[in-house]
Amino acid sequence: MNIKPSELRSSKALSKSLDILKGFDQLAAIGLSGSCSRQDNDDLSDLDIGVFVSEQLPVPEVRKRRYKACGICDIAYFDVDFEVSRSDGLKVEGVDCGFIWMSLPQAKAFLNHLNDNLDCDEFLPGGLLTMKPLFDPDDVIEELKKSVPSYPENRAMHRIESNLNKVHFLIYVLAWLEKAVLRNDYFSFLKSEYEVMDNFFTAIFALNHQWYSDEKRLTHRIRSFDLVPRNVADRIESIIMHRNSNANLEKCLQDIKRLFADLATVSREKYPSLDLPIDWE
Repeated sequence: MNIKPSELRSSKALSKSLDILKGFDQLAAIGLSGSCSRQDNDDLSDLDIGVFVSEQLPVPEVRKRRYKACGICDIAYFDVDFEVSRSDGLKVEGVDCGFIWMSLPQAKAFLNHLNDNLDCDEFLPGGLLTMKPLFDPDDVIEELKKSVPSYPENRAMHRIESNLNKVHFLIYVLAWLEKAVLRNDYFSFLKSEYEVMDNFFTAIFALNHQWYSDEKRLTHRIRSFDLVPRNVADRIESIIMHRNSNANLEKCLQDIKRLFADLATVSREKYPSLDLPIDWE
């Protein structure tokens, strides 16, 4: 069987990462998340590795000292603070790897209060459900998966309503997209556009009762969703890549508004009581 060079690099990077991580005290489990765990990765995919410890996380100085002792000097980002984790970005065997550190008590408490915290970051439940254990002697990851509740109606309604109204505010009050059109300023446009699209994806995942996490290839995933605007994936790809008529900034802005109007219509059919924006033109 032929093995692609990218697969061989990933395999070496994963093996090296496990060697690095198993040198830490209080290690409870290691799991592979992201596109590699779902097997929809490509040559540019990084490795998203969840690292669970039984109590307190190793302090930043200890983590960095361990990385350097293992020959890892290329650190893209370090000790990034998320709601329930700390993230270290390293290059291991030439592959970008993200070590996502979590303490079990904090992760369990976060999952237990999901239904009370409707505005929380959904990365943990979203990534956990597809995580593949790499080192898990006590089945910690499987136990955590059992703590992830099904996506409730009140969260879905709240996430749709809040995200669509947030975008409505961004588009019509801040008016930065109109300025980008006038200035022909692609940098400002792209920055703003991706903030807008993140809200779109969050709302559409909620509408389909799916835990959302910050993923690549989102358009591939939503093709399988039941509740979506017509031709949603193709329209998004055209907008993001500035293809065809969307190469024109003004036309692209119009198509983004139209996309949100269609999502609001689909959401309103599912949840008539939602207070969603009506005028997107």
